[in-house]
Amino acid sequence: MDFLLKKRFRQKPRDRSLRDRPRNRSNGAEPAPWYRTTHLFQGLLFILFVAVVSAICFIGKGENTVRFTVGQPASERVVAEFEFTYNSQVQANRRIAEARLQEPPVFRRSMEPFQRFETFLNDLNNRFAE
Repeated sequence: MDFLLKKRFRQKPRDRSLRDRPRNRSNGAEPAPWYRTTHLFQGLLFILFVAVVSAICFIGKGENTVRFTVGQPASERVVAEFEFTYNSQVQANRRIAEARLQEPPVFRRSMEPFQRFETFLNDLNNRFAE
C-alpha cells in the first residue's frame, strides 16, 4: 500500500524561472474593486448583516404566553412523562357549590304495602282456621 501513496504524493520539481520572474500586473488583470479593498465598507456590511439577522430573529415576535380558558378543548394531546396528581381548585370549588345546592333526599314511610301484606296474612290465617 505504501508504494501507491509514494507515487501520489511525490513532489514534482518546480520551475525556478517562474519564481524568480518579477510580477507584472500589466498582463490584463484588473485591480480588485474598491468595496473589496476598503475595510470600512466590509465592516459596515458585517454590521448590516448582524442587524438584519437580529431583526429577523427577535423583532416582531409577540408574547409567547398561551392563554387558556376554563373548559377549552385542547388543540393537541399533552402527556406527562411521569405520573403526578393535581387537585384543581376550580373543580373543587365547583363541586362544593353543587353539593350545597343539592337538597337532601326525603324518605317517606308508607305503611300501605305493610297493611296489604297484613290483611293478606290475616285472610290466609282465617281460611286455614275454617
